[in-house]
Amino acid sequence: MTKIDQRVPSYVGRILSARGQPVGTCFQVTPAVLVTAYHVLDNLDASRIDALVQVDSLDGAKFSADARVVRLDPLHDLRY
Repeated sequence: MTKIDQRVPSYVGRILSARGQPVGTCFQVTPAVLVTAYHVLDNLDASRIDALVQVDSLDGAKFSADARVVRLDPLHDLRY
């Protein structure tokens, strides 16, 4: 049985590399719409419309899915 970490909101997730390694975070703003930073996609060579990326949940729920890039905004990228 998977233990879900109740301290982590269910709308927070991770962007994964092709090998399944976490490379960045994302969050859900509405059903079926996730937001992440442009540089996360760019580091995966996925900074183009229709690119596919793998996402999973950050709370330990063992959820993963493919997501498709539909919008990009490199000008307003939030870098650390």
